[in-house]
Amino acid sequence: MRRRGSRLIKKASDIILSGLIFNLDSVEPDSYNPATPNKWTDLIGGIEATIIADNYFNVNENAIPLDVNYEYLNLGSTLSIPSGDFTMSVYMKALYQGSTNRGFFRDGSSSNGSNFFITDQAAARPWVRIAGTDILKPTSGYSLNDDENTNIYISYIFKNYIDANTPGTIEVNVNGVTKHIANHSKLNTGFLIYKLNYQFSGANNVRQFSKAWHFYNKALTNEEILNNLQAMQYIH
Repeated sequence: MRRRGSRLIKKASDIILSGLIFNLDSVEPDSYNPATPNKWTDLIGGIEATIIADNYFNVNENAIPLDVNYEYLNLGSTLSIPSGDFTMSVYMKALYQGSTNRGFFRDGSSSNGSNFFITDQAAARPWVRIAGTDILKPTSGYSLNDDENTNIYISYIFKNYIDANTPGTIEVNVNGVTKHIANHSKLNTGFLIYKLNYQFSGANNVRQFSKAWHFYNKALTNEEILNNLQAMQYIH
C-alpha cells in the first residue's frame, strides 16, 4: 500500500483474496507476459486463457483489446464455479456495445448453457440467467453504453435463495454503486465456464479494453468492491 497525500492507495496485489478463485490482471507480469503475447494466465489456479483477438495488448490502455466482434478469451481448462454465492467482477474500459446480445460468459461449451451474465441487445442492459431462469432483465435504468469510453469495475453479485424469508438476490454494481438489484428463488448448483467475454458465438463479446477479471466463491460486500476498485485504479 502506498500513500498519495493523505489518501492510501492500493496495489493490484491488495485486492480481496478471501474467496478469490480466478484472477487475470493485464499489468501483473505473472499474468500477462509479452513474451507469450496471446496468453493470459490466471494467478490463482494457473488457468491459461488464449486471447482470440487481432491485437493482444494495447500499451496506451495497459489492457487486452477485446474491442471489436469475434474477440474473447478461450480458457485452456475450464473455470469451475462452485455451488452457492459467487461474484464476477471485471475492470475494463467499456466501449459502445451496439445492438446485439453480448456476453461476459455463458456456461458450457455450446449455446445451450443455462447460466449466463450478458447484456440485452436492445440497450446493453445487464441480463442474468441462472439454472435456466432469467433472474434479472431490466427494461430501464443502467446500460453499459452509459459508461462508454470509461474505466469501470463492474460486479455481478449472486446470492443463493434460502427460503421465502431470505430470497436470493442478484446485484449489478459499478464502481461501488448498485445499478440494478432483484430478488429471485434460484439455487446455483455449480457450473463450468469454457470461454470469457463470449455468449454463444465469437461476435457476441462485450466490447472492452480488458484489464482484470475476478471470480469469487462468495458475494462481495460493497466495502470489498471499493477496495478492489481502488487497487485497480492505482495499478492500471
